[in-house]
Amino acid sequence: MSWSVEFLPFVPWPVLWGLGAAGAVLLMLLFWRSRRGAVLRFLSFALLLITIANPHLKQEDREPLNDVLAVVVDDSQSQAIADRTKRTEAVRKSLEAKLKAFPNLDVRWVHSASTSADNERDGTMLFTDLGQALADVPPDRLAGVIMITDGEVHDVPGSASALGFDAPVHALLTGKPGEFDRRLQVLTAPRFGIVGSAQGIEVKVTETTPGNTGLVKLTVTHQGQAPTTRSVHIGEKVEIPVAIDHAG
Repeated sequence: MSWSVEFLPFVPWPVLWGLGAAGAVLLMLLFWRSRRGAVLRFLSFALLLITIANPHLKQEDREPLNDVLAVVVDDSQSQAIADRTKRTEAVRKSLEAKLKAFPNLDVRWVHSASTSADNERDGTMLFTDLGQALADVPPDRLAGVIMITDGEVHDVPGSASALGFDAPVHALLTGKPGEFDRRLQVLTAPRFGIVGSAQGIEVKVTETTPGNTGLVKLTVTHQGQAPTTRSVHIGEKVEIPVAIDHAG
């Protein structure tokens, strides 16, 4: 509860200020000439101005708004590797239990998958989904952001100012020290082929470990044939011949 004084003058404010200025000049002349009753006239005029200003005592009952904490859960495909899903769920349950101890905190859970329903994006877009979830939250109400992720995020802003808020951002990593991601990229593939001929598919094995060009095993399985395995260098372009035995 708070109290304040609010003025609702009977005349426009410019008129009231003009009366005050004119009265101040007349009162100064009275004091300068030492006229009797100058003090009484001053008090009477001041009371008249206050009456015209029409002061009111205002009482306000205000309830503070809760702070908002955003928890972003990474549900991308890389989170399904090496028990990361179990660790993510364990961290989520632990956070949920601990955050219940703060009654003045509104927790928003944001689940971010690798692809959207319309498949118009590629990669893990945690900050994009965070921005959409906080579209109706003023920046000064945001207490912070917690991200449960393996660290593979493809839309990290270039600077802190690009976030649009000053709240801290924390990351709880679900991976283990020394872990890395390895990916098989299809560089080129034919759009069509003739039955009975062979077409080449160019692929490359990439890894998040900087500078690693060691050998890895690449296994290829042709339809109806036994798998074949070959050693390739990380980052090396490899062409795989594919025999087209039938249509469709």
